[in-house]
This record gives sequence, C-alpha cells and structure tokens, in this order.
Amino acid sequence: MRARKATTGRVLALVKEARMHFAQTPWSRHQNADGLSPRDSGIHSYWATHSATTQPSTVVPASLTYTVPYLDSWNSARSTLPILYTHSAVSRSPTTRNPTLTMPSQIPGFYRLFFPTLDPLIALTGSLTHLLSPATILTLYNPSAALPPAIETTTLLDIIAAYLLATTPLQIIMLRLRPDDVPLWKCLQGSLLVQDVGIVAAVVRSLSAQGRLSPGLITGGEWGNLVILGGVGILRAGFLLGVGLGKGRGKGKTA
Repeated sequence: MRARKATTGRVLALVKEARMHFAQTPWSRHQNADGLSPRDSGIHSYWATHSATTQPSTVVPASLTYTVPYLDSWNSARSTLPILYTHSAVSRSPTTRNPTLTMPSQIPGFYRLFFPTLDPLIALTGSLTHLLSPATILTLYNPSAALPPAIETTTLLDIIAAYLLATTPLQIIMLRLRPDDVPLWKCLQGSLLVQDVGIVAAVVRSLSAQGRLSPGLITGGEWGNLVILGGVGILRAGFLLGVGLGKGRGKGKTA
C-alpha cells in the first residue's frame, strides 16, 4: 500500500508539473472540440492511455508523451501536436526534475536543404560572376553585347552583385537561427520570388528588343539561366502555397 501511494503521488506530481508547462505554451489559450483547453485534454489523454496500465511501482517513468489537441490560429483548423515530456534521469524527485519539450519539425527536409544552403550558393555564384567576369553576364543576356563594358554598365553590375551578397547571409544565417519560424521563411522567400520574377521579365524584355523570342534563337546559356530562375521561382511559390508542409502544419511560429 505504501508503494502504491508513493507511486500515485509521484505520478500526480508529474501531471501537475506538465499542466504548468502546458499553461505557458501559446496553444494553451485555445480550446478543442470538447470544450477543454489543450493542457487539460492533454492530461486527460495521458490518463486515458496510461491509467489502466500503470502498475504499482517505485520507479517514476523518465518520459511521458502527450497528444495535445489545439486550434491552429493561422487557418482556424483543429490539429494535434505530440509533445514529449522528459525529466532528469539523475534525480527524479518532484523538486529537481529538468523538464523539456520536444516538438516535431514543421518544414520538410528538402526546403531545409535548398533554401539555407543550395539557394545562397546560386546567389553567391551569380554575385562573383557579376564582379569578376562582367563579360560572361553581358553575353548571357545579349550575345552581341558591347565589350569591354562601359563604366556605367560596370557600376550597375557591381550594384547587382552587392544586392545578391546582401541576401546571402539572410538565407544562410537567419533561416538557421529560426528553423521553424514558417512566417519568417515565407516573408524571405516571397521577397526573393519578386526578384526571380523581375529577372525573368527583364530577360524576356531583352529578348523581345533583340527580336529573339523564338525558342530557336535563344542560346544555350540563356536557356540555362531561364531554367534555373524558373525552377527556383516555382519552388518558392510552392513553399509559399504550403506545398509539402502538410495540412494544419507549418503555419505558425514555434520559437
């Protein structure tokens, strides 16, 4: 009987502490379909899952997993969020536990690889080409470009290079500092999408002025440039539309 009471007391202490942590989270302000706050329904979900199987023991579990219903404030959709509650394995007394919350990743791995790593490499390559090989850039847009370029042309190329360099740290550093802040990622990708569309429009305008809009008159280098710009632009648009993020996920900040 004493062992049973001790175990019950420790489990109740765990649940009480978990309730306090749920109360501090952003989604605790919402209610689920049963009219319960997510922290309460999470506790009830734990009891429904574990109370029937919990046996009298003096060992307190090192981790508890809760499935927490919550209301997605971005798109007003109900969803569930699995949360792992753990505490120190060295000392398991109710006064010395060190709880942590582990949340699932909201942004798919492909986006995490491309936007903070591959995309800035493309921008860095373009920036260095503008600075170190202006003739390559100019002939890419016009095979009969005047070379060597005029001073004002070189100045414009240097300005473009500086702009590309300015966006690179945002992609490499900021996205890594805020790996789950989907609205921030979307703001950056939306801005870069405007850049991609503007460059494609400028290329089409240049081809039109040269009378080379026919596919057979476009050079291989120009096709390659258009394919890269178009492909990256489509990828950004897909991310902004939530492609691959999943229903009810990736819509909010989880800092």
